[in-house]
Parts: sequence; structure tokens; C-alpha cells
Amino acid sequence: MERAISGNVNKNQWERSDTGRDTSVDGHEMMLNTDMCLAFSEMEGPRGPGGTPVLAHEHQCCGWVTSDRISAAISSNGGVYCGGRAGGRLGDERDRCCGNENNDCGDPRNPNGPAAAAVLSFANDESAWVTSFAAAWKIATENGHGALRSLDDCGTSSTSSGGTGDTSGGAEVVTSTTGSFSTVAEALGTSTTDLSSTATISAWGLIVGLANFF
Repeated sequence: MERAISGNVNKNQWERSDTGRDTSVDGHEMMLNTDMCLAFSEMEGPRGPGGTPVLAHEHQCCGWVTSDRISAAISSNGGVYCGGRAGGRLGDERDRCCGNENNDCGDPRNPNGPAAAAVLSFANDESAWVTSFAAAWKIATENGHGALRSLDDCGTSSTSSGGTGDTSGGAEVVTSTTGSFSTVAEALGTSTTDLSSTATISAWGLIVGLANFF
């Protein structure tokens, strides 16, 4: 765990600890609580066995699974497991994955996080991941709109010289140097006024974020 990042006690994260980790600044790898708690939870907690999500600011444990649980993932990774080769006794695999940390986050042979089954399924079967991702992507991007069309079919949006919007095309558009906002509004079959809803803004933010990422 890495605690109080940059001196902020509210910023804590999990760090990679296996024998394959890169300790350089550019090679540093980490995960957030929202990543780890999908697969792992502590064995005992206020909600019973396996009822406490792992939290970087609170728990000192190693989140790992035995090689037999992710054999297909290891095979797809050229046989590399925790920076080395799979196999050996439980203690040997723990040493390879966790270094000197011998306190496991739950049971490495049977991780009991709320989405552990899905995590293992996705790790071992890429097609299962792609299928679920496609369904989630459809929900996130279509946002209930049933008549979406390719942005290539939308044409070029006009912009207003006054900078406050132009309704000459029948749908309100907002001046933009790229025209992307109004193009997306048209693609959604709605005006930019309708884009003020929280759900649509979330979908719009996702689209813009991906555009910036790529």
C-alpha cells in the first residue's frame, strides 16, 4: 500500500509488489480501492466473513490469486505469473506475488470480493470480457436514444458569429472551434439544451474523454 500520496492523507493506493514490478518512476503501477475491492475483501468484517472491502488506508494485505485460478490468463501471458513462472507450493507462489507481505487479502484460492467471479471469468476468457464491455458501452453511449447514426452522416454544423448559438438549422447548436459538441448533439437526435441532463452529460463526458485519450 502507498499511503498519504503527496502528503494527502485522503489519497491512498495499492502498489504492485510481485517480482515483475518496475520500480522506476515511469514503470510504477498501482490500483485504487475501486479496482481491488471488485475481487478481494477481508475474510472477517462487520458484515460477516468476507464482508469488508479492502481499503488502502486501512488494510495491510496482498491481493493475489493462486495460479490455478487464472491458468488461461497465464497461458495468454506467455506463461508469466507474478513476474515469474507459475507453479510450486502455496508459499512459493505467495513469495513470488507478494514479496515479504504474507497477509493475504482474503483467500487467494477463493477470492470473495463482490465481483470476484466476473474478474476471474474476464481474466481467463477475453470473449466474456468483450461481450460484457460491448453491452456496457451500448448503454453508456446510447443513453436511451434508439436512432443514433454515425457522426460521419451528420455533416458540418454551422456556428454562430455571435458565439451564443445558432438555430437556423432547426436544432440549437453551440459555437465551437471544432463543432464537435453540436455534432454529437445532432448525432443524439437532440438539441444541446437536452444535453444538460446528468445522464447525457455523463455519456458526453465519456465520449470526449475517449477522444482525448486516443
